[in-house]
Amino acid sequence: MPEVKDATYLHLKAGEALPLSPFDGEYICVLILEESASSDWRSEVSDWLVDTGCINVMAWGSSSSSWRDSISDGCLDDEDPTDLAEADAPLVTWYDDETLEEVFRQAKQNLMHPGADNAAVLLLDVSPVVRFKDMLDRFDAARGWG
Repeated sequence: MPEVKDATYLHLKAGEALPLSPFDGEYICVLILEESASSDWRSEVSDWLVDTGCINVMAWGSSSSSWRDSISDGCLDDEDPTDLAEADAPLVTWYDDETLEEVFRQAKQNLMHPGADNAAVLLLDVSPVVRFKDMLDRFDAARGWG
């Protein structure tokens, strides 16, 4: 079984300006939502995820299902808004009833998929407080399936 890479942690407060992407290639994003976000900011983050190479968004927490439409909208072709750029559209899943540890385990499982061979993992923590060590420790402790 391939070794799972370490995750990269990024903390943002809802509404905060987005940084440059921490990656040069494809990545899986676990979107940890502890804070509500406006639809405009959700759109901005969604566009950023699509534009920076995210191939899979796993949204967990507050209003996680509302991120699916925002991310899909970020893939629309500006010239023809009815043409969804399928190749650029990340897979989006949301988790209302699962624990964060279950989502971390699923993220590790997703890394085993042949289409994610060289993908990195971003833990994007939208919360009022920075939880760098806690989130990375919890991700490291999560065991993949099987």
